[in-house]
Amino acid sequence: MKHSISFLTILLGLCFSCKDSKSQKIFFDLKNNLKIKRTSELVLINRTDFQKKWNKKTETTHFLILDEKENEIPFQLDDLNLDGKWDQLAFTLDFQPQQTRRIYCKKIEKNPVYKASTNVRLGKDAESNGSFEDLKAEKRDPNHKPQAVPVLYQMEGIAWENDKVGFRHYFDDRNGKDIFGKRTEKLVLDKCGLVADNYHSLADWGMDILKVGPSLGAGALALVDADGLHRLGKTDDSHFRLIAEGPARAIFEIRYEGWRIGEKSYSLTERISLAKGNHFYKNEVFVEGDEKARTLASGLVNLHYDGQPKNTKTDAHELLYTHGKQSENHDMLGLGLLVPLTSSLGTGITSNTSGDIRNTFFIKMKNKARKASTYYCFAAWELADKKFAKENPFLEYMKECSLRLANPIQAR
Repeated sequence: MKHSISFLTILLGLCFSCKDSKSQKIFFDLKNNLKIKRTSELVLINRTDFQKKWNKKTETTHFLILDEKENEIPFQLDDLNLDGKWDQLAFTLDFQPQQTRRIYCKKIEKNPVYKASTNVRLGKDAESNGSFEDLKAEKRDPNHKPQAVPVLYQMEGIAWENDKVGFRHYFDDRNGKDIFGKRTEKLVLDKCGLVADNYHSLADWGMDILKVGPSLGAGALALVDADGLHRLGKTDDSHFRLIAEGPARAIFEIRYEGWRIGEKSYSLTERISLAKGNHFYKNEVFVEGDEKARTLASGLVNLHYDGQPKNTKTDAHELLYTHGKQSENHDMLGLGLLVPLTSSLGTGITSNTSGDIRNTFFIKMKNKARKASTYYCFAAWELADKKFAKENPFLEYMKECSLRLANPIQAR
């Protein structure tokens, strides 16, 4: 599970109760405040919240998490700043409407190992011999060119997946984002894009379902100014590092240095995460370069979509989406972007014939120095779930996700 400390460590020890010191077992109550059922809902508990319940002088390293019926719950401990200490406990759990569930933390003698439900893959064939090394960190090769042969990076860059969907990021000057539609809950991308594999053709596991071309694809980035949209394209340097992967979620970062627009130079970090059970990824974007507020944009390709984009709002987010026969398999695919209302600045459409960014529906968002602009990119393929063959179930899914994201599970 790489950087994710996906076994029972100090984290849960911090939640021990003095009243149960003999069995060394404590509990947390988890509250679903919504009147809806929530399946495989991501639950996050910060290290500091554990420390409030635990004697800080005591160190314990081996635990289980159990539900009310003493069923074991797979989880991971994520070191978000890579300082060697966990920062958050992450796991998924099902909830009935307005249900409160109790989990127990129980000390054991040996760390369990859990099956991963998420995966991040950056494979590199440095020797051009068809053997790809799985990297945890990488500074992009300065001589690497888009679609170069022989292939340097498996799947052209960084790929990430859960049990529902996969995505990839072109680790070159395009910095585009693409989609792998999945027909299986198995993790498959480690073997995708090898010499004998053609992921552009439908296989038992799925395929690459998006034509990106000159667009922003599935949630790629641009900066907006008086001259229009400027693609996050060529930069002086680009760095990848894996943060976590495991049974609950995957997290990684891409850091760009020297993104030049006119006379200005920016640095930008994308922190991308994907939780088990979701048909979307989250992107937190940090820009450095000056203290002024900026406008960013993220977009969706419209190469195989003939209509106008749809736009609506919930109490918490603005939604931009399309739904139609727009996959590379010529079947139904829903694409969407979800942006908090507090940062959304409206939507737009690029030209299909001129400009560096074409064939794109986009949504604009505020960005302030050292503060994240957050958005969520959705990909819902009918072969992944037959309900997504229709537009309304896709829209309702996006709306429900907006509600869930605005009302996370409360732990106490």
